[in-house]
Amino acid sequence: MNLWITSVAYSWQLFCTIAIDVQVLRQPFEDIDVNERVPKRGRTSTAARGQKRPKAARKPQTPRKPQAPRKPRAPKQLTSEEATVVESLPLPPEFDFFESPPPPHSAKPCLPSYMPADPSPLELFQLFFSVEILEEIVKNTNEYAEIKRGDTPGRPWFDLTVPELKMFIGVKIYMGVYRFLAIDDYWKEECKHPPMEKLSLNPYQQIKPFFHISPFKEELSKRD
Repeated sequence: MNLWITSVAYSWQLFCTIAIDVQVLRQPFEDIDVNERVPKRGRTSTAARGQKRPKAARKPQTPRKPQAPRKPRAPKQLTSEEATVVESLPLPPEFDFFESPPPPHSAKPCLPSYMPADPSPLELFQLFFSVEILEEIVKNTNEYAEIKRGDTPGRPWFDLTVPELKMFIGVKIYMGVYRFLAIDDYWKEECKHPPMEKLSLNPYQQIKPFFHISPFKEELSKRD
């Protein structure tokens, strides 16, 4: 019985203590209006948003002072030990200027004996492209055009001759020296080129796709 009374008394004392603490904690918040909206930190109200902030007046810029030119550094003074080391170094060696030795023989082209001492450009060309070589190229070109063309319709093929081949090679050499954007530009009326006066555009375009140096029939037999 005494234990029951003691536990009830202890419980009542604990309840009263908790009630007093809650009442004390509620007193600081009774004067605060819960419905009042507190603005968040860093945001302005709607009335202040429409107003523009006055611009701060710029400070007048003071002119910069001209910088004085830097003084060149004085050369480092060598100590007595360093001076003795520098003086003990050997002097740089002396070199003689390089002189190329004279050639063992005078430079001159080794031409055949039947050619003149001062040959013309045509004579030099004929040294590499003889009449026999030109005739071989003409023969191979005509055979290649006959095989490739067959019975296909188009521009008729006329057998190539040695004079036409010479003009064709001259035009190709001229094109390698004087460059134009298009091949047709070489035959324009306002541009007068001497080689193009000997060979017109149509024969050039006809010879070019069938120009062949080696015999085409031998090439086909090797492929088979």
